[in-house]
Amino acid sequence: NIVSTGTANWDDLAGSGPVPDRLHGFDMVLGADIIYDSKHAHSVLGSVRRLLRGGCAQEAILVTGEPEKREGILDLDAALGIDSGKVPDDEELVGKDGDLCWTLRRLSAK
Repeated sequence: NIVSTGTANWDDLAGSGPVPDRLHGFDMVLGADIIYDSKHAHSVLGSVRRLLRGGCAQEAILVTGEPEKREGILDLDAALGIDSGKVPDDEELVGKDGDLCWTLRRLSAK
């Protein structure tokens, strides 16, 4: 198996225009500890939508901080239609965002 990586500027990808060729052909988009405020939540979610809908990757995984400690996570949850206060630890929530399906599971230190 071959592992290839690439980097992306979430703000650039959230906008319009073509996705750079170097970002095509990946199995997965992975983002970890990247959402701190509302702007981050919207640019990351917009980028993920574009990459998945554009066929650049088959799935995306975002590892985030806790909503109690990061304002942007509350905004990400709201954009996905999730009530942050009703996400049980160690349980998955599943939903749809247009034609995209998502799964949310909070990581806990327990």
